[in-house]
Amino acid sequence: SEVDVYYAIATAPGAERLTRLRLGCQDGVTAAAEWVAASPRLGGLTSLSLGVTTDRGEPLGFDALMRLARAPHLRGLKSLDLAGLLVGETEAFAFAEAYAWPGLESLSLAGNPIPVSAHAWFAANPLLRSLRELDLRRTPIRAGGLDTLRAALPGTRILGAGGDMPPPPTLAPEDRP
Repeated sequence: SEVDVYYAIATAPGAERLTRLRLGCQDGVTAAAEWVAASPRLGGLTSLSLGVTTDRGEPLGFDALMRLARAPHLRGLKSLDLAGLLVGETEAFAFAEAYAWPGLESLSLAGNPIPVSAHAWFAANPLLRSLRELDLRRTPIRAGGLDTLRAALPGTRILGAGGDMPPPPTLAPEDRP
């Protein structure tokens, strides 16, 4: 079963040498997230993808999402893909609050039913300022509601909500009028 595969990966000799892990879960995503969150041997990961590319993903359980967000051995992640895992309002709020990846550069929440109210929650966590790219494609979030998020994450390219939104240009002091 997929659950056995996740266990085997998380506990295999050499797991500590893994830097990128793409599980692309259709079934058993909660089990996969639980094993990754519980395995300090995966502390070398810089890129983790649990996301799916279809709209038929299995919901990532609330507890599993919180364990991922709080796992100390995952603090070195630079890229996290949670696309299509049906992360909704409750999960998005708790995730935004528990989020603790100080060096994360890329976060994909594409294809999740994240509400517009999530903007303020994500904007309130200063650790999100390390993001260079935030993927919100195929979410209910619309361009007009992103002002809070854009203001809090001025250097972040936000994908989705009406197209790609690169960070606004910044002028060097000598270029200012």
